[in-house]
Amino acid sequence: MIKKILALASLVLLGGCSSTEPLTVSTDTGSLEWVKTVLVTPDENYSLGAFCRVNYRPEQEDFFVSFGGVSPYVPAVGDAEFRAGGKEGGNAYYYKVFNSDFEYEGENGQLVEGGGDIASVFAEGYYFFLTGGPQGLRLRKIDPGTWEAVASVDIAVDWAHEATNDQMLAYANGQLVVSALYNAEASEGITDQKNTDPTKGYGTHNRIFTTDLEQIDYFILDDTPHINGSSLVFVDGIYNYITSSAFFGDVIVMQYDEDWNYLDVKTIEPHGQWSQGAVYDPGTERFYVSYIDLGEFQGDKPSPDSRTNIILGIFDKNWNLIENVPVTDYDDTNSIYAGRPSVILVDEKAYVSYDIENIDPVTHEEGFDWQCEVSEYAL
Repeated sequence: MIKKILALASLVLLGGCSSTEPLTVSTDTGSLEWVKTVLVTPDENYSLGAFCRVNYRPEQEDFFVSFGGVSPYVPAVGDAEFRAGGKEGGNAYYYKVFNSDFEYEGENGQLVEGGGDIASVFAEGYYFFLTGGPQGLRLRKIDPGTWEAVASVDIAVDWAHEATNDQMLAYANGQLVVSALYNAEASEGITDQKNTDPTKGYGTHNRIFTTDLEQIDYFILDDTPHINGSSLVFVDGIYNYITSSAFFGDVIVMQYDEDWNYLDVKTIEPHGQWSQGAVYDPGTERFYVSYIDLGEFQGDKPSPDSRTNIILGIFDKNWNLIENVPVTDYDDTNSIYAGRPSVILVDEKAYVSYDIENIDPVTHEEGFDWQCEVSEYAL
C-alpha cells in the first residue's frame, strides 16, 4: 500500500498538483465536499515531509506548506545542536508555494536549518516558527516574502519539569502563546512522552510573547490534567485550549477568561490526541478542530491493530459536536499511521494538513518515511 501511495505521489508531483483516489483519504465527508488531496512530498527535491503545515498569504493570494525533510539520518550543520524531539524534522524545514487553486508552480526553498519537532503559526504577515533543543526553546519571526528570519529569541526552560518537544505555538488575542508539556512530578528531567505515563495527564508551561518577540507573561496550566500537542483559539473573551487528557486519552477543551483564570473543561471526543490545528468561523459560529483518532482501545490503550486517522471535528459555539469528517481512513489492512494535523479556513474552504508514515504490520515499528499531504474541502 505505502509503495503504491509514494509512487503516485512522486508521479503527480513531478507534474504539479493532483488529487488522490480514495486509496489514501476518505471521501465520505458528510456535509463537506472533498475537493482533492495534494501530495506535497515526496518530489525531486524533498524525500520526506513531516510536521506538514499549510498556511495562506492573503496579500499574495497563495498558500505555502512547510515541512521537515530530506533525510532523518544525515545530521544537519549549523543549528544541528538545537533540536528537540524525534527524527521527523530531518535535515531542515522547507516550504513549497501553491497558487490560489492550490496548484504547485515550482517555488520552494529552505526555512530553517536543523530538524527536530516544531510548532508554527502565520500571523500579522509573518511566519512564527518554534523549535526546541539543548538551549531551551527558540522562537523565530520569518518574513514569508524573503523567507529570512527577521528576529529570533532563545527561551530558557526549567529542564527538570519543562519539555521542549511537541510544542504549541498559537496566535490568540493578538499575542503569541508558546507552550509544551510540564511535569511537576518529573525526576531527572523526564518529561518526554516516551518516559511519562501515556494514560496520565500532566500540565503545560506557557509563555506569552508579543509579535515583536517580547515575553510578557509566564504561567503553568495544571487546573485539569492534560498534555502537549495542542492548539488555542480566542473567542468572545474566552481562551479555548484544545488538547488531550492524556497521551492515550480524550480530546478536551480547557477554557480560561482573558486573564487566564480557569473556567471549565469539556470532553469533546473520546480516544483522541494531537489536536494541533483549530480555527473558529465567526460567520457560522463553528469551531473546526483537526485531531488524531487513536482507534479502538483495549483497556486504557489503543488496540495493536488500530490505525491512527485524521479527523476534522466540527462543533458549535458551545462545543456541541455537529459532525466528524474522516480525513483519512486507514485500518488494519493498511500499514500506515497518520499524524500531526492542522487546519485553516480560506474562502469557504477548509485545508487540513497532516503527515503519513509507514509502519511494520507485525512489530508496529516506525518506518521514518513521513510524507506531507493537504486535503481540501468545500464547506
